[in-house]
Amino acid sequence: MGENATSYQPRVIVPLTTAKAPCGLKVYTISASGAPVDCAVYWSRLRAVIREQGWNGAKNPGFALFHDGATMPYLVVARWGNG
Repeated sequence: MGENATSYQPRVIVPLTTAKAPCGLKVYTISASGAPVDCAVYWSRLRAVIREQGWNGAKNPGFALFHDGATMPYLVVARWGNG
């Protein structure tokens, strides 16, 4: 690591079991600060990604991460294409 690098701090990954995710995606939250993640800021972008990719239905498994990073929020979406 460089002089200004900070050491990695483990983060808690929380599954959103009560939320109905579009297209059958499993959704998880991660927070660099350890504070609860405000999911409202992520839902609209997740729906836009699903529309842009043309996903309809739960044909392929996948997941989304709502990650409140140390310097910015990240939305990570992955789908398996059965290819």
